[in-house]
Amino acid sequence: MEPNIGYLLNDTSRLLRRAFDERVRALGLTAPQARLLLSLEKFPDNNQAFYAERLEVEPITLTRIVDRMEEARWIERMPDP
Repeated sequence: MEPNIGYLLNDTSRLLRRAFDERVRALGLTAPQARLLLSLEKFPDNNQAFYAERLEVEPITLTRIVDRMEEARWIERMPDP
């Protein structure tokens, strides 16, 4: 039986996510927190609604993530002019 390309892509994605999770956990971050840091670096100067959409979470969920990251001094909030 020949491997299904859809299955292979899905399985590869799962394994990459697992490796990413393990690496960021070693830094003391969750995967969503690390993804937020990467988004902040790649797309600076956007509002929280933008980042919530990028992370595919509700804005209130992103607010909680940002709150925890700010408490841990991973990020600093700045007013949106």
